[in-house]
Amino acid sequence: MAKAYKIFFLLVFVLTVPSGLYAAELHFSPALATYSVGKTFTVNLLVSSGEQALNAVGGEVFFSPEVLSVVSVSKEQSVVNLWVSEPSFSNTAGSISFEGVALNPGFQGSGGKVLSIAFRAKTAGVADVRFVSGSVLANDGTGTNIIEEMRSASFTIRSAASDTAESSPVPSASPRSEPKPAKTAAGAPSAPDVMSSSHPDSERWYANTTATFRWDVPNGTTAVRLLYGTKESIIPTILYPRPISEKVIEDIPDGTYYFHAQLKNDAGWSPARHFKFNVDSTKPVISAVVHLPERSTPGQAIFSITARDAHSGIDHYEISVNNNEPEIWSGSADGTYDALIPSSFLQALTSVIISTDAAKEHTLTVSAVDGAGNKSSQTVQFLGVSSVWIKETWLVKYTSVLALGILTMLLAWFLWRYACNKKAGRVYISRVSDMRSTRAHNKTYWQLFGKVVLMLARILLIVVTTPLIILFRTMQEIYHEVLRTFASGTYKPKIKNKWPPR
Repeated sequence: MAKAYKIFFLLVFVLTVPSGLYAAELHFSPALATYSVGKTFTVNLLVSSGEQALNAVGGEVFFSPEVLSVVSVSKEQSVVNLWVSEPSFSNTAGSISFEGVALNPGFQGSGGKVLSIAFRAKTAGVADVRFVSGSVLANDGTGTNIIEEMRSASFTIRSAASDTAESSPVPSASPRSEPKPAKTAAGAPSAPDVMSSSHPDSERWYANTTATFRWDVPNGTTAVRLLYGTKESIIPTILYPRPISEKVIEDIPDGTYYFHAQLKNDAGWSPARHFKFNVDSTKPVISAVVHLPERSTPGQAIFSITARDAHSGIDHYEISVNNNEPEIWSGSADGTYDALIPSSFLQALTSVIISTDAAKEHTLTVSAVDGAGNKSSQTVQFLGVSSVWIKETWLVKYTSVLALGILTMLLAWFLWRYACNKKAGRVYISRVSDMRSTRAHNKTYWQLFGKVVLMLARILLIVVTTPLIILFRTMQEIYHEVLRTFASGTYKPKIKNKWPPR
């Protein structure tokens, strides 16, 4: 039957995540009193849990064995109705241990009695009674450790000669304080060196929800105590009478935790080792990927990307346009990303505003990666800026093609004229040669004048057409900008006359 109780108790005292949401405390009553040597007095060990019903309570108490000795420990009127192991004490080591369960619905309230301890005052002095360790498990189905504070007590023992009829205790409120760290006995083992193969770096985040911890167990170790939770420094309470050197914890929720380990030999308990580890198994949440056409330009689309991660945070983004090789992006101050749309040679050559590539539908794939390596992706379809902003007409769509055609025809005409002039020049030279041979010095000055005029006409054509082309392109840009303004909705005309009249 005792083995069955131990198995049941181990099921209750599972490794849990301590939480400060429902605070519980262990304390003594009276917490401060004066007695004379030889007197026997009773101290009640109490538990308070006002906001959450408790399911189990356990701990270890230290007292000054030079000044006090335990006469008996009583379970009468205790809120604990199932004792896994009977409360025990040692007057040599000055310790009291207890472990018990309050069956469903548990206990909820203030000042519930766990034990009554009968002390005998041995010699004059001041005796401290404090908790070395303690745990209070909530009746919430998961056994959450809700212990928040363990308050100590102090008793003054006077000699019988100086005792002046002050034989009854004088209770007094003890100030709330953090429990004092346990003193390490001489010869006790040192704190175990805890290592983790699954979460080796205490500052990094890991997506693995199963944590494995290992430590060395020196010769002479008789017991191990373990615990894990959100508190950085706490004395572990889960006892393993047979020392173990490895612990695997599964199904760990996201958050920052501490694994606590403590060793014991015949001399006492070692200091506790506290190993920090971080778990984040949840993918980031991409809230929005929004195309901003009013800020985009031809060949370039601007997006507003919003993502969040509750624990490890967003580490970087992987962004791909049209299923190309993804680009690593670390984010920007305003959360916008500039996506370059691949352009054709014609676009690069002429810098056209309207282009076939820009009018196509494109794909943007955004992957948010958090500090633990979790990744979530979202894909959006968008059109190039021309399809969004500009109403395509035949003239606007083929403006650049027409401009290139005109320039090509002009170049062909110039080449043709050059070829004709070159032929005329050869005829002229032949004639001059004949005239020289016949010593007919009748030069044709009008031909020379015609060449000069033709050259000046060409220069004038270039000078006149270049500003016209620039002016045409400028007007085209203004026209496009007007269409952008109307498309983005930033222009709202004021209508004075409303129809129908009211």
